[in-house]
Amino acid sequence: MPQVPTPVATTSPAKTAEKYKAEEIAEVTIIEGKWSGKWLKCKIVGSGSARDTYIIHVLPTRDYDNAAGFSDHIVQDMHKDYLRKVTTAPASTSPAKIAVDTD
Repeated sequence: MPQVPTPVATTSPAKTAEKYKAEEIAEVTIIEGKWSGKWLKCKIVGSGSARDTYIIHVLPTRDYDNAAGFSDHIVQDMHKDYLRKVTTAPASTSPAKIAVDTD
């Protein structure tokens, strides 16, 4: 995978106390340009070189002009404030209704 140098962000959209682990799937926001503010799936590769930063792999996508050119790229030193946890919908506790054809 190609590596794209990215400066550490100095401003951030949200202050969070989130911590991430290697191999965790998260979302990263596009920081600038036409698609600024859009969220993409990424995988945490590990800790970055600066405090509160991570090395991430932007997962392959065609959305938002191939993630503004970062699709399937490694990004160095992405500040935690540009990342968010992926939430999953709770599993349904009610039984599924299944139609059965008895003819």
